[in-house]
Amino acid sequence: MREPADVIETDVAANYTSGGTLARVLAALRADGVDTGALRPEDLKPVDSLHLGGWQATEALLAQLDIAPGAQALDIGCGIGGTVRALAVQHGAEAWGVDLTPEFVAAAETLSRMAGVTGVSFAQGSAVALPFPAERFDLATLLHVGMNVPDKAAMFAEAARVLRPGGVFAIYDVMRVGEGALGFPMPWAGTAAISFVEAPDVYAELGRAAGFRETARRERAAAGIVFLEALQGRGPARAAMPEDRLANALDALRGGVLAPVELILRRN
Repeated sequence: MREPADVIETDVAANYTSGGTLARVLAALRADGVDTGALRPEDLKPVDSLHLGGWQATEALLAQLDIAPGAQALDIGCGIGGTVRALAVQHGAEAWGVDLTPEFVAAAETLSRMAGVTGVSFAQGSAVALPFPAERFDLATLLHVGMNVPDKAAMFAEAARVLRPGGVFAIYDVMRVGEGALGFPMPWAGTAAISFVEAPDVYAELGRAAGFRETARRERAAAGIVFLEALQGRGPARAAMPEDRLANALDALRGGVLAPVELILRRN
């Protein structure tokens, strides 16, 4: 029997809560020679994008979008704020981030303040109950979030609700692209109980049902494998990826079971 949604969300937040996210990020930066007393936005890039491909994957997704200066943007499941800061600093957007995990929201706020980033705001909340009014945003992004969301129909409906007509919903999620069992823990889930990977066609169909049309799709398994293999070496990003989770994710990508996939949708 599937757990109630509120129980799943509590378990998902617990999966990402360590009690030391901010301290770990700052320690990793110092170990890499960064002066954390004089942080710049670019200093955070190696450690603030908690998804396969890191900041390069974020930029590859955003580069496909026509983001006008002053655009109202929302990153759903913002983690510690990497995509929100990229939207603001590199694209001139007024950017919001929302995340289920209070510890991530607090870290995102502190890191943005320390790096002198303006035009960003953060809130705690759920992808299936966004704390924003209807038609508030021009753009929404979702990077490595849907794997923890069982009710993806509600997630798409909420994205459609907060986007203006013609608004873009840009997704970069780990999706199921082949048959096979998954080993746990994974980077996004300690157990199978909070892992809800789906195929790209399922995402696209749910998007259509919510009032979106698909404009682009790209599988990025090769880039994901390169990224995870690099984490097996030394570097500050390694602090966010325990060895067993890294190994299981690599096995799934190499075996053709999972892949990070970009999906860009536009609201009708």
